[in-house]
Amino acid sequence: MSFAGKRIIVTGAGRGLGAAFAVVLADQGADVIMTGRNKENLGSLAESIRLRTGRRPDTVHLDMADIGEVTQFAKKMRDEGLALDILINNAAQWLPGKLNDNDAYAITQTITGIVTGTLLFTRGLIPLLEKSGAGDILNVVSISGIPNTPLLGASVAYFAAKHGQAGMNDGLRAKELPERFATA
Repeated sequence: MSFAGKRIIVTGAGRGLGAAFAVVLADQGADVIMTGRNKENLGSLAESIRLRTGRRPDTVHLDMADIGEVTQFAKKMRDEGLALDILINNAAQWLPGKLNDNDAYAITQTITGIVTGTLLFTRGLIPLLEKSGAGDILNVVSISGIPNTPLLGASVAYFAAKHGQAGMNDGLRAKELPERFATA
């Protein structure tokens, strides 16, 4: 599969796996839009990609736990009307520890960002994915979304959110976009 000329959004692209996706896809000629919570990380990575490829990816500050930001950015993308070939939902706010170690705000932010933010962002971009004629969605669930997996340091909130995201995958695959859906 060639990624040359494909328009791809990678959420959580400021570090880790999201950053790796952005670099590899840009190296293969994709037009990458990187989102994340840390503007400095996004800017540094975008500059590194520019030095590697000669093209600087677009960067967008986006906190998936901020429903207003998520829906506004999806609307802005729809208003631009450009097709989107691939959406990689990678963003996830890691939350370690025992349930009582985390306050209500941290728990809410983790679950909202991983489940609600991802679901609303995907919903908002489906028209652009359909417009491309080949739009694909990849939701990075992680091992925490696999049934009967040990928590491995993850909090119950993170674990529950990843299971919610896995349920979203199942629903999208079965009902909404069965021909265009992959999970990792």
